[in-house]
Amino acid sequence: MAAPPWSKAQSHEQFFVLITGANSGVGFGTAERIIDEFLASRSLSSHLILIPTTRDLRKSRDTVESLRTHLHKTATTSKALAARAGPSYKPQDTIDRVHLLSVQLDLLDLRSPYAVARQLVHGTVADPTDADNTQYKVPRLDAVILNAGIGGFKGVDWLKLAWRFLTRGIPQDTIDRVHLLSVQLDLLDLRSPYAVARQLVHGTVGDPTDAHNTQYKVPRLDAVILNAGIGGFKGVDWFKLAWRFLTRGIVYMCCFPDYKIAIPGLLAPQKPARPDEPAPPPVGQVFCANVLGHYILTHELMPLLSRDPATDDGLPAGRIAWTSSIEPVSDSLDLADFQGIRSADPYGSSKRITDLLALTCRLPAAQPYAAGFFQVSADDSASEQTKTKTKTKTKTRQGPKPTRTPPSMLVTHPGIVHSTFFPVPGFLVSLYWLALLLARWCGSPWFPVDRYRGAKASVWAVLQDDDELAELDACAIKWGSAADARGRTYVKKTEVEGWGWEGRVEDDDALRKDPAVVLTREAREAFEETGARCWQEMERLRVFWEARLGVRDQAGGLGAANGHGVSK
Repeated sequence: MAAPPWSKAQSHEQFFVLITGANSGVGFGTAERIIDEFLASRSLSSHLILIPTTRDLRKSRDTVESLRTHLHKTATTSKALAARAGPSYKPQDTIDRVHLLSVQLDLLDLRSPYAVARQLVHGTVADPTDADNTQYKVPRLDAVILNAGIGGFKGVDWLKLAWRFLTRGIPQDTIDRVHLLSVQLDLLDLRSPYAVARQLVHGTVGDPTDAHNTQYKVPRLDAVILNAGIGGFKGVDWFKLAWRFLTRGIVYMCCFPDYKIAIPGLLAPQKPARPDEPAPPPVGQVFCANVLGHYILTHELMPLLSRDPATDDGLPAGRIAWTSSIEPVSDSLDLADFQGIRSADPYGSSKRITDLLALTCRLPAAQPYAAGFFQVSADDSASEQTKTKTKTKTKTRQGPKPTRTPPSMLVTHPGIVHSTFFPVPGFLVSLYWLALLLARWCGSPWFPVDRYRGAKASVWAVLQDDDELAELDACAIKWGSAADARGRTYVKKTEVEGWGWEGRVEDDDALRKDPAVVLTREAREAFEETGARCWQEMERLRVFWEARLGVRDQAGGLGAANGHGVSK
């Protein structure tokens, strides 16, 4: 196995990030922005190891090529990067500090998250564009950004690249600090998250545009941004849209589009572990893509996201950044229809679950269930113990193994972003863009409009220092991407129904709606209880699918019923 190009850097100067759904939309904007802000804010000797996931190898290669083009552009045009290094600035030094690996994840196949997590925890990962297919071990994950989605890129404008080379030169010092790798993830196949996790934890990842297919081992993940998902919409109720415009105005109409029409009863059929077995029960399609696939993937990546004090050189644990929405309210979720199969708003239901999981994971009512999610799986734990013994050369009777530090969990949303996610006819796309700009000019902060600005909150959540996040108690807040009338972005607290802004009564400065609802003790307690029931159901589903798909030799735990509703 080849020594990874980041091996000369100290562990605390390596930053491992996994992004799902990074091939288009907000996910791709997040990948672009994390490259830019990492290069602008971290030390000149730090290395970024970026692992975007996609559903297939072709998309992984396209994504890595597009991100590499963005990296070259940033390195070529950024005066700030050159100013930081001074007269001795060498672009190649920067380029060598960014590494791109990839794994393939299909979140609609429940076996895939297990497979991917197993690869990352126990195997090796490679750059999919490397012809030599060099394999690398991922020692940890510092952050997981759950952001997978559907989209495509056709490649690089080679003529423009050549023109930049001839007219400006290639700032290799900067470009070499960003490394693009990719994996393929299908959130509607629950085997895919397992496969992607197995690849990242135990296998290798590559750059899909690398003709040599060099493979790299991902030693850890510093951040995972969970952004992939689907809406399940089929159109718009135009009468209701017009009524919202006439009675509430353009800002409310654009910010809270309750006139979208969902497709009822969407399911994601799953394949049995063996051909002779009966087909497993289907999963709600929107729930599967937006919540369950990400949940399984992240659990399987715990060996890379958590930290062992005995072996990880004091590195902080990774971060999990869920991408939610500004839209969900308490009525969006019916616990009796947990997967939203019968819901008129399955998208809002899935995002409400996301809010509840992220904001209650540390609370007493949810802890008995959330603890299982943050634990390293039994087979991965055995592998970690072996690694610890090898590295520290300690004897088995020198005391108990130190407890692993789990990753932190945050929730963000991109505000309102113009994309094909919103179900409007093609001839209205430009008009929709104009409506969003008008809403921003009217003074609403929730209209970043484009994908790059919409990625502000999720990138901020994974790049801020731990001390600053702790001071803000950031894990107790839903952070949104906001923009002023001129398009300048910042992060802003977002009101969550039943939680407020920080789980307690706040002032009116961060209002999402008008009028604001005062948070009562009863509402706060009900929110925590609902969050605990969500955690209980998610753990039950995880254990069920783990056993049904045969991803463990033995499965035990919280139950063996699929259940589309929460148990009483």
